[in-house]
Amino acid sequence: MWFLLIFIQFPAIQAQDRIALRGSNSPCMGRLEVYYNGQWGLVGHHDWRSENGMVVCKSLGCGDHVKSGIFENSYQTDRPQTYWLDEVRCTGKEERLWHCNNTGWNITRCLPQNFVSVICSGNISPRLNLNGMMNECAGVVQFTTQDGVINVCNQNWTDIANKVCKELDCGKFHKQMPNPSNPKGSSNKVALNCIGNEDFLWQCVDNSKCQEEDISIICTKHNHIRLYGGEDVCEGILKKESLTDKKWVNENYKEVQSNMADSMCAKLKCGSGISMKRCNESTNLTCLKCSDRVKIELRNNRNSKCYGEIYVNVNGSHDAVCSTGTTSNTKIGEVVCQELQCGTPLSVVPGSIIKEGKMSLFDCNGTEKSLWECMYKNGNVRNCQTIKIACSGSLHLQLSNGLDKCAGQLEVEYYGSRWSMTSTDWSKENSDMVCQHLQCGASKESNHYHFVKSKLLPLEWKLECSSSSILNCSMAREENIQQNSVVSILCDNHELWFLEGSSTCEGKVKGETSGYLQNINKELAKEVCRRNLCGGVLYTSESDISNSSMNSTVSPENATSSFISSMENPTTVAPTKPQDAYVKCSGSPMVRLQYRCYGKVLVCDSDNCGVCGYTWTDKQSEMLCKILGCGQVIKETYRGTMKPGVTVASVHCSQTAEDFSQCNFAALNNPPLCEMPAYISCTGSVKAELHDPRDKCAGIPSLFYSGKQFRLCAKDFDTKTQNGFCANFGCGEALSFNSVLSTSEGLATITCQDKNISNCDFSKTKIQECEIGRLKCTGWRRLVLTNVENACKGQVFLQDATNITAVSSDNWNVQSRNELCKYLECGTVSTVSSNETHNTPVWSKTFSCPSKPKGIWDCENEMAPVKYQNQLQITCTDEPDMQLKGNCTGEVWLKKERVCFQSENTEAVFSEFCQMQNCSMFFRTWSTEHNRNARFLRCIGQESKMWQCNSGTSHCKSVVSLACAKAIQLKLSSPCGGDLLVNYRGQWEYVCPLTSEADAHQICRDQKCGNASRISTHNLKINENTDISFSCTKNHIDLKHCFRAGNVCKEKAGIYCDNYVPPVEPNIPMIVVIVVGLVLLLIAVLIMYRKRKTIRGILRFKSSEEDSDMEISENELQSLNEKDDYDDVASVNSIEEDQSDDASEHEEEDASSSQGSSGTEYDDVDEENAKISAGRNPTEPILPPRPNNLLDEVTFEAEVEPQEDYDDVILPQTVDTEQKESLDIPDPSTDPPLLVSNDEAMPQKDE
Repeated sequence: MWFLLIFIQFPAIQAQDRIALRGSNSPCMGRLEVYYNGQWGLVGHHDWRSENGMVVCKSLGCGDHVKSGIFENSYQTDRPQTYWLDEVRCTGKEERLWHCNNTGWNITRCLPQNFVSVICSGNISPRLNLNGMMNECAGVVQFTTQDGVINVCNQNWTDIANKVCKELDCGKFHKQMPNPSNPKGSSNKVALNCIGNEDFLWQCVDNSKCQEEDISIICTKHNHIRLYGGEDVCEGILKKESLTDKKWVNENYKEVQSNMADSMCAKLKCGSGISMKRCNESTNLTCLKCSDRVKIELRNNRNSKCYGEIYVNVNGSHDAVCSTGTTSNTKIGEVVCQELQCGTPLSVVPGSIIKEGKMSLFDCNGTEKSLWECMYKNGNVRNCQTIKIACSGSLHLQLSNGLDKCAGQLEVEYYGSRWSMTSTDWSKENSDMVCQHLQCGASKESNHYHFVKSKLLPLEWKLECSSSSILNCSMAREENIQQNSVVSILCDNHELWFLEGSSTCEGKVKGETSGYLQNINKELAKEVCRRNLCGGVLYTSESDISNSSMNSTVSPENATSSFISSMENPTTVAPTKPQDAYVKCSGSPMVRLQYRCYGKVLVCDSDNCGVCGYTWTDKQSEMLCKILGCGQVIKETYRGTMKPGVTVASVHCSQTAEDFSQCNFAALNNPPLCEMPAYISCTGSVKAELHDPRDKCAGIPSLFYSGKQFRLCAKDFDTKTQNGFCANFGCGEALSFNSVLSTSEGLATITCQDKNISNCDFSKTKIQECEIGRLKCTGWRRLVLTNVENACKGQVFLQDATNITAVSSDNWNVQSRNELCKYLECGTVSTVSSNETHNTPVWSKTFSCPSKPKGIWDCENEMAPVKYQNQLQITCTDEPDMQLKGNCTGEVWLKKERVCFQSENTEAVFSEFCQMQNCSMFFRTWSTEHNRNARFLRCIGQESKMWQCNSGTSHCKSVVSLACAKAIQLKLSSPCGGDLLVNYRGQWEYVCPLTSEADAHQICRDQKCGNASRISTHNLKINENTDISFSCTKNHIDLKHCFRAGNVCKEKAGIYCDNYVPPVEPNIPMIVVIVVGLVLLLIAVLIMYRKRKTIRGILRFKSSEEDSDMEISENELQSLNEKDDYDDVASVNSIEEDQSDDASEHEEEDASSSQGSSGTEYDDVDEENAKISAGRNPTEPILPPRPNNLLDEVTFEAEVEPQEDYDDVILPQTVDTEQKESLDIPDPSTDPPLLVSNDEAMPQKDE
């Protein structure tokens, strides 16, 4: 075909070298003009031939040449005056006219009328193809030619569209429209490139290769049509719109031809026409029904009303609408929501990706009645991204868990699921919209209202409303939305209702703000009784009206009430005479605490009718504590045992409420929403206790606070508060309040003014981990036994804060005796007797137990005077087990428990314990980390046995170990001299410096070393110390009793006795020198023996150095070298010099006695050898390498303790020179011995 030839044979035609046939009504006939140098010109007739016409028709794509030449009086309109070409001579094979022979540009003389005209066979015209309709002024731009249809591609498309619309008499260009995927026409395309003064669109054709898609346009004379009022978009009353005046009008039946049904349906993309008729006889409306059934649907895995992905249902086939990212999905959402009668779009977002869709590139302006009316591209779309929308009609709003529909927590049904809404960025406009949507007025402040928490997940979409209308709201996805509190809303039409009369559950029905209710019906009466916890309805003044109707009104003060409007199906019957409604309920309200002043908040006699803890407020707690006469509410979270059981979701009180008669109670209709009831504690529930197993008026104080017993922290309690606690216990004033060195959860910062603990100030009280305190009051006393032989036997004494007294034997019955043995932790009573007291006062009170005493102090009788002065003596059945886990030293165990190191006043009982173990006197104790439970002793110093002390098991950081005198061992660090060491717990320890010469003599004599000759004091290492000292008197026989523990020192004692002989230390540096010398000598002998001849020659050479005339030849030296395998031989003289230098070095070290020795050094030899080897001449001797087996890398270092570290004390006795030199403790007149330790004598490598 001709256009294929154009694409193959011709390159692109440039604007400066094109031709056209002009002056006619067809682009394929007229005068021949050539565009050159920016203007059109004519072609002369000289030598014109038919071959020229063939080239013209072929290059213009106008078919075959019909005729050409001068056509008199033809094509004269608007002809140019210039002749560009003349004498054109073509063969018919040329590609373009100017490729033919001619005279050149503008080289001619022609008369104005003698221009060439050409007529070709082609008939070419443009058209717009709209779904097969060619006269709609809209569609794909095409050319019809004698050989077929050619499409125009979207290339260089600027003002060309106006030429298309003008040439087709379609007005002006309106807009570009999406292309159908396969428009009827050709797959071949041409581009248009207009200069500006073309007569026909075909004259703009640019035959360059075109890759862009086809172009589709709409002109201003295109008329839109639509159908409305039918079942779908393809059936209904016909309307048309003109783009000129933008108005839609009904199509008059009289103006429509009956055979236009098919074209109308095609224009509507609804298939073919089935019928087109007058809608009814009374009107001229045209009703059209097409063959296709088309519906726009929203699908969310199934059909959904107002949300989901957009699909088009064409004759039962569902095709997704695909988003391309280049069109406005917002306009699409507006059209779809309006078409489906779903309000406005809240969100339009990309949906899922499906394998294939059918329609894309939708172009909507927002005025369409159906998405089907929008322009779109119809064709398969791979990996189709759907469009997902949610219209305002899909957003179902509800306020739940409140008293009525106008108050509660916001719940939203969105995309078919129910959600809560987070309060993040929630606005007043949003709340107003919700209230208006629910017909509840506007929103108002709701901070004092609390509702049970929904278990719905928060919606991860953000709602934004610009007004109170849902039509002005939009939603945007919020990926990382904060999980804050959910939205709760209170609307104006929400109302609280109370009964105002002789009792809380009887009287006129009055709203908090709306006045008295009139003409109440029975359903509303039930609601009023239920809200006020008043049971059912007994009587209502409007019972007659209520039986016949469900009428309710309020007085004219406020005629709006959501409480009334929320009731279903009300039937208003205007009463003849309005009167205030009166209701009497069957019950009476009850709001109480489970244990009077603390516990669960209850609204009935049962323990299961609690109030939800999430909604209960501090203000309601304060009001309840006040109503119950229980003081102030404790702000601390309730710590007691809590059990489920909730029937009331929330309590809503009037702003001015002083009691719960001015509150409404919302029932919990969904129990899983709140399973934890409200628990509170008032200050009236605070009770103080003092705990101790033995003592009265002393022990660990605790408070029952916020539902739980707490101990008191040792700090932050002033004296006045301590006195208040002692007074509360009937124990006088405080003596002390100290830490027991045990940590647990306790109370801090309590301030009391008197003994009434419930009146204390708890506003700053905190529950925290702390060291627990122990309180001791002036009324303190304890019953004790002091028997040395048996811890559970003996005379009974009573120790108080001032003295110790005997306990009278008066009134001690069997129960009292057993209670006493139990108190002493000694089992049960065995025998009881009485003895006369001797110089010991008798306690003024007797003991006689009630039937069920809590302890021995319940048996103390304040009123009964003492009749007999005999002292009670008791024997109990148990004897506690006391052990020392070692031979006179080790951990102390009492009744199979370790004893805590922090125990008090234990020295007396530990002393008796050592004696009981046959270990002599008590020496000292020390601690071992434990961090578990242990037995804590609290002694008063009168006890003989540990078990007689006050004791109890508690958490202990460290346990006690003790040593008795029999476990002590002592020695000197060297025979008859050195550091004084003591061992009492399995390790030797230093002793602090002695303070007496006599002590040193005793120690030396004890070690069988004579008397002490010298005492020294040495500093301990930086991190070392000792607390053991030694001090004897002339009365001490066993030195073990002279040791004391306590005072820490940083020095140690040294003693040197008469018989002390300093150890002889070998001179290690000399040994090293001897060993190294022997090794070197052995090596030298071996070398000399094996290299006898070579050495002889070298020696001759060395000796010849003294004679300047003596030389040695290269050949002679070479012969010597050939006789030996070694390249270098060390000089014997060098070795001897090294040995002599090494020996001199050792002599200097021995003389100084302050530095360690080093091995023989060869660094200088190596350096010298390297120099000789690098720069020698043939006459120089070759020295041997240094032997590898020499011990020159081993050195020994030794440190001598500085003279300053010694603080010597020279005893006043004569010491001869030899003996003085033998001591290993140096003095200024002697050289210190060389001390070598294993660590200090490690081999050292040469640097």
